[in-house]
Amino acid sequence: MKLKDDDEMVDARLSYEEDMVLLISKEGYYNYYSTELLQDLAPKAQGVAGINVKKDELAAIVVKHKGSNEELIISSHLGGFKRIHFSDLEETSRNAKGSRLYKQVKSKPHYVLYAKTIKGTTGLMFKDDEGVTNVSDIPFMDLESTFSTPYKLKENYSFIKEDMSDFEEALIIDVPKGYFEETDKE
Repeated sequence: MKLKDDDEMVDARLSYEEDMVLLISKEGYYNYYSTELLQDLAPKAQGVAGINVKKDELAAIVVKHKGSNEELIISSHLGGFKRIHFSDLEETSRNAKGSRLYKQVKSKPHYVLYAKTIKGTTGLMFKDDEGVTNVSDIPFMDLESTFSTPYKLKENYSFIKEDMSDFEEALIIDVPKGYFEETDKE
């Protein structure tokens, strides 16, 4: 992928046909749309705009696989957590500011620190130097709610799973012949 001088690659995700892409800004706005809106690009292409962040910045990219029963979990810089059903999210267009994932409290604003899809919560936890927080303790909340009561996690916490047997493997798809060949020879 060709980047301009002041651009940088911040993240990449694996997706398949008919999956859904969720882009989340630091301020809590999201765009949720089908991967069908993303066109295949040649290696020299500069990409496509997925969310309009202007004075905001991208905080997370999440892919929801077709037919999965995944949930979304987000955390804020203040230690608040929230689990959301994907069915609560409204599909949006690709290059828009988007809709809010949570109600922002002006006196003590939350900023998105982390977002991840999860399948069920058995054995999932956040771990830091002082202990663990089970994901099943984090309540489901609608988009009109702010975050849960803050959990006291240290800054460098990690997301762990006791049993890794149900983690999805990447599907390898053959690249069409000639896909990576240069098309504009000089």
